Amino acid sequence: MKFGRLILLLSNVLFATISCVLISRLWHSKKQEAYMLSRIGELTSQQNRLCEEFELKQDYMRKMMSDGEFVEQIIREKTGLSKQNEIIFKFGD
Repeated sequence: MKFGRLILLLSNVLFATISCVLISRLWHSKKQEAYMLSRIGELTSQQNRLCEEFELKQDYMRKMMSDGEFVEQIIREKTGLSKQNEIIFKFGD
């Protein structure tokens, strides 16, 4: 009879140990899942921002390639050059 109780006690201890290990791993997995979901959200936001920035730069390049007046305006703004009989007013930023 004592052997049966010993087996029952050992099986309960083994069950409790296995349960603790599995619960610990589950908790760790849930923690990792929460972190990964948070990281996915951050990366998705960053990707959206970069896509918008890329579109703006692509539009700028298209305009530079196709609109001569736009290119002239940009060059004049960057270099401070003016057309003949044109007065440029510079205001502090």
